[in-house]
Amino acid sequence: MQHYSGTTYPSVRAPQVVETAPSESTLIGSSNFTTSETCTINQALDAASKVGAQYLVYTEENLGEHRSWEQTTLMTRSGAAGGTMPVNLSVPVTRQWYEYRADFYRQLKEANSATASEKKPR
Repeated sequence: MQHYSGTTYPSVRAPQVVETAPSESTLIGSSNFTTSETCTINQALDAASKVGAQYLVYTEENLGEHRSWEQTTLMTRSGAAGGTMPVNLSVPVTRQWYEYRADFYRQLKEANSATASEKKPR
Protein backbone atom coordinates (compact mmCIF):
# COMPACT_ATOMS: atom_id res chain seq x y z
CA MET A 1 0.00 0.00 0.00
CA GLN A 2 1.32 3.41 -0.89
CA HIS A 3 2.24 6.02 1.68
CA TYR A 4 2.31 3.71 4.71
CA SER A 5 3.07 5.48 7.94
CA GLY A 6 3.49 3.38 11.03
CA THR A 7 5.29 0.46 12.63
CA THR A 8 6.01 -2.82 10.88
CA TYR A 9 5.63 -6.15 12.69
CA PRO A 10 6.24 -9.73 11.52
CA SER A 11 3.85 -10.58 8.69
CA VAL A 12 0.55 -12.31 9.34
CA ARG A 13 -1.03 -15.02 7.24
CA ALA A 14 -4.68 -13.92 6.95
CA PRO A 15 -5.57 -10.38 8.06
CA GLN A 16 -9.28 -9.64 8.41
CA VAL A 17 -11.23 -6.75 6.92
CA VAL A 18 -13.42 -5.18 9.61
CA GLU A 19 -15.66 -2.13 9.81
CA THR A 20 -14.37 -1.30 13.28
CA ALA A 21 -11.22 -2.71 14.82
CA PRO A 22 -11.67 -4.85 17.94
CA SER A 23 -11.22 -2.93 21.19
CA GLU A 24 -8.24 -5.07 22.22
CA SER A 25 -6.31 -4.13 19.06
CA THR A 26 -3.97 -1.17 18.57
CA LEU A 27 -3.53 1.05 15.52
CA ILE A 28 -0.05 0.31 14.14
CA GLY A 29 -0.21 2.42 10.98
CA SER A 30 -2.24 3.89 8.16
CA SER A 31 -2.15 4.72 4.48
CA ASN A 32 -4.12 7.47 2.76
CA PHE A 33 -3.78 8.52 -0.88
CA THR A 34 -5.63 9.81 -3.93
CA THR A 35 -5.09 8.28 -7.37
CA SER A 36 -6.68 7.78 -10.76
CA GLU A 37 -5.80 4.09 -10.60
CA THR A 38 -8.16 1.58 -9.04
CA CYS A 39 -6.91 -0.37 -6.04
CA THR A 40 -8.43 -3.61 -4.86
CA ILE A 41 -9.22 -4.92 -1.42
CA ASN A 42 -6.76 -7.75 -2.15
CA GLN A 43 -3.95 -5.19 -2.54
CA ALA A 44 -4.90 -3.68 0.82
CA LEU A 45 -4.98 -7.14 2.44
CA ASP A 46 -1.55 -7.91 0.99
CA ALA A 47 -0.23 -4.66 2.48
CA ALA A 48 -1.85 -5.51 5.84
CA SER A 49 -0.13 -8.89 5.83
CA LYS A 50 3.25 -7.33 5.02
CA VAL A 51 3.11 -4.75 7.83
CA GLY A 52 1.92 -7.36 10.34
CA ALA A 53 -1.65 -6.13 10.77
CA GLN A 54 -4.28 -8.60 11.92
CA TYR A 55 -7.16 -6.23 11.16
CA LEU A 56 -7.75 -3.82 8.29
CA VAL A 57 -10.27 -0.98 8.23
CA TYR A 58 -10.49 -0.05 4.54
CA THR A 59 -12.43 2.70 2.81
CA GLU A 60 -12.50 4.00 -0.72
CA GLU A 61 -14.31 7.00 -2.11
CA ASN A 62 -15.02 7.79 -5.74
CA LEU A 63 -14.13 11.48 -6.14
CA GLY A 64 -15.59 11.69 -9.64
CA GLU A 65 -14.14 12.66 -12.98
CA HIS A 66 -11.48 15.26 -13.58
CA ARG A 67 -10.84 16.65 -17.04
CA SER A 68 -7.53 18.16 -18.06
CA TRP A 69 -5.35 18.80 -21.08
CA GLU A 70 -2.16 16.83 -21.59
CA GLN A 71 0.63 17.27 -24.08
CA THR A 72 1.47 14.51 -26.53
CA THR A 73 3.72 14.28 -29.56
CA LEU A 74 2.47 12.90 -32.84
CA MET A 75 4.80 11.96 -35.69
CA THR A 76 3.50 13.11 -39.08
CA ARG A 77 4.79 12.62 -42.59
CA SER A 78 6.12 15.73 -44.22
CA GLY A 79 7.26 16.62 -47.69
CA ALA A 80 7.54 14.58 -50.85
CA ALA A 81 10.41 12.52 -49.45
CA GLY A 82 8.06 11.08 -46.82
CA GLY A 83 10.12 12.07 -43.79
CA THR A 84 8.52 12.37 -40.38
CA MET A 85 8.17 15.44 -38.25
CA PRO A 86 7.04 15.70 -34.61
CA VAL A 87 3.93 17.76 -33.88
CA ASN A 88 3.08 18.69 -30.28
CA LEU A 89 -0.63 18.54 -29.47
CA SER A 90 -2.80 19.20 -26.44
CA VAL A 91 -5.40 16.48 -25.99
CA PRO A 92 -8.32 16.36 -23.54
CA VAL A 93 -8.05 13.62 -20.92
CA THR A 94 -10.77 12.53 -18.49
CA ARG A 95 -9.79 10.45 -15.47
CA GLN A 96 -11.79 8.97 -12.63
CA TRP A 97 -10.22 9.77 -9.23
CA TYR A 98 -10.42 7.75 -6.00
CA GLU A 99 -9.38 8.32 -2.41
CA TYR A 100 -8.24 5.30 -0.41
CA ARG A 101 -7.67 4.94 3.31
CA ALA A 102 -6.45 1.90 5.18
CA ASP A 103 -5.93 1.69 8.92
CA PHE A 104 -3.90 -1.26 10.15
CA TYR A 105 -4.45 -2.81 13.59
CA ARG A 106 -2.73 -5.52 15.58
CA GLN A 107 -3.47 -7.17 18.89
CA LEU A 108 -0.32 -6.37 20.88
CA LYS A 109 -1.34 -8.20 24.07
CA GLU A 110 -3.14 -11.45 24.53
CA ALA A 111 -6.82 -10.64 25.03
CA ASN A 112 -7.31 -13.38 27.64
CA SER A 113 -4.08 -12.92 29.59
CA ALA A 114 -4.68 -11.57 33.05
CA THR A 115 -2.13 -9.82 35.20
CA ALA A 116 -1.12 -11.39 38.51
CA SER A 117 -3.45 -9.04 40.39
CA GLU A 118 -6.39 -10.05 38.19
CA LYS A 119 -5.91 -13.79 38.70
CA LYS A 120 -8.15 -15.31 41.33
CA PRO A 121 -6.94 -18.15 43.57
CA ARG A 122 -8.74 -21.48 43.25
